[in-house]
Amino acid sequence: MLREGRRLYLEGGFSALSLSRLTQTAGIAKTSFYSFFPSKEDLLLDLLAAEAPGFSTRVMAPLDDQALSARAALSEFLHALLAEYRANPFLARLVAEPQTLAAIAMRVRPEDLKRKSDWMERPLAAFFAARMSAGEIPPHPIETLMDVVRSVALLSLHRDRYGSDERFEAAARTLIALVADGLTRQETGS
Repeated sequence: MLREGRRLYLEGGFSALSLSRLTQTAGIAKTSFYSFFPSKEDLLLDLLAAEAPGFSTRVMAPLDDQALSARAALSEFLHALLAEYRANPFLARLVAEPQTLAAIAMRVRPEDLKRKSDWMERPLAAFFAARMSAGEIPPHPIETLMDVVRSVALLSLHRDRYGSDERFEAAARTLIALVADGLTRQETGS
């Protein structure tokens, strides 16, 4: 059911994820779907959680690399994050459908959503806390820093508005450099 759910979602988004098609392919009755998942949103949340191991390997590694400065680690992470949204069709579709993310947030129990989204947020928050503690990042609320990262990730939603991949990549490089520089800048007293 997960494989078919992923395929349907990739083909047409949340609206294409019909119980009829899912259960028909799985060879079960429609009502049996609810024995596996409380809702289609829960199915999508499980699909998102299935992306975690590969995502962590491809995207989160710079945050764990103590040999990198905070600026370099943050820059590499943000570049990898945008590259992942471009290369991973499931995540690209999810980012392109904010209404689906909203539906998941509304229909799924908050504790399930938190547990399954921690694979990205927990290591990122730990990175910010450790690097602030080491004096590499000036003190800011962790939530604010996480929101800055989310803002950079949202750039992926507008790739088509740049007219060319080259323009998008140039804008992304510049934005990431500005964010990495800005978040790691140490204020000097006058």
